[in-house]
Amino acid sequence: MEVDPPNTALSPTTVVHQSQKLIKDKEKITVADGQEYLKRQREDDWIENRVARIEAQNGKLEKLRSDVKVEEAKLENLEREYKSE
Repeated sequence: MEVDPPNTALSPTTVVHQSQKLIKDKEKITVADGQEYLKRQREDDWIENRVARIEAQNGKLEKLRSDVKVEEAKLENLEREYKSE
């Protein structure tokens, strides 16, 4: 950090070059980190939503398979009744 000579250090002309640069660098890093965090968060959310959709579809698929088995059993019963008549 650069400052004016000690006798004018508190004057309005105090120069602080290095710390301003560091602050700007920190802001850039913070913004970049924030953007990266948000990007990862969106990706995580997308993955979680996709997994939930797949699980829901699998649940529907299992229900349909179960319904098919029930209908097949009904059909077999009807065929047996028809043959016995």
